[in-house]
Amino acid sequence: MNIPSFRPSDPLASCCAFVDALPRDGVAEIHLAGYNQMQDIVIDDHGSRVRPAVWQLYRHALARLGAVPTLIEWDTDVPSLRVLQDEAEQARRVVLEVLA
Repeated sequence: MNIPSFRPSDPLASCCAFVDALPRDGVAEIHLAGYNQMQDIVIDDHGSRVRPAVWQLYRHALARLGAVPTLIEWDTDVPSLRVLQDEAEQARRVVLEVLA
């Protein structure tokens, strides 16, 4: 796989380019999680809601890869069941929107 270079000026485009470089049949599961941004560093924290840019990347991945099982990861600061269900419902809506 030829991994594209990361462009700090446009991280979403860089991530989309990475997804585009993946073999279509090489992804068995997509993990979605929140992140924490500290200056120029973004850390996948598994402790917050999935952010809008991640949902955009998920839309892009589904459009490129098709239906792929998806997991919402939330390992720290676990919220109420209702919040987790909201995130899962958002993922379902995105799947229906992209793959309809």
